Amino acid sequence: MAPKRLLPPEEGFPQDLSKVPDTELAILNSRILRQLEREYLQLGLPDPETEFRSEELRIELDARDAQDSVSGEVQPSV
Repeated sequence: MAPKRLLPPEEGFPQDLSKVPDTELAILNSRILRQLEREYLQLGLPDPETEFRSEELRIELDARDAQDSVSGEVQPSV
């Protein structure tokens, strides 16, 4: 079993990211990015499923950011 900080390709992934709450989406994104990093370091290239998941997450996060800017929601500065 992989550490909770990673999300290997064989582990489950939500079918509809639009229904995933923001906090859980951020956690999924973190796990996928860590998984991508591990695959690059260990295998030299990422698994296609991990790449696909990363892109799906990017699209959903970008859509939420766009929706927040349209609705006038103020984003906290980092």
